[in-house]
Amino acid sequence: MSETNDRDPMPVFTLKAQDVFTPVVVMRYHELCVDAGLYKHGIEVSRAYDEIMTWRERNPDKVKVPYHKHVPVDMGQPSTEEKAP
Repeated sequence: MSETNDRDPMPVFTLKAQDVFTPVVVMRYHELCVDAGLYKHGIEVSRAYDEIMTWRERNPDKVKVPYHKHVPVDMGQPSTEEKAP
């Protein structure tokens, strides 16, 4: 997904509520906004965090380690870069 014109699409990175890492990433983003003086933006990020946590409380069985076919995850196994020669 991208924004702007077709000749130079801007990348968009999406975090899903089901992703186990989302809460910590969203809270860190909130902290960065506040530290930068972006208080109104920080409030909106905080609201998004609350919505994420509410969804997770209703759907604990859906919270999981992210998996995308273009970024395979092999839990417990070192990646190719980490393997010894």
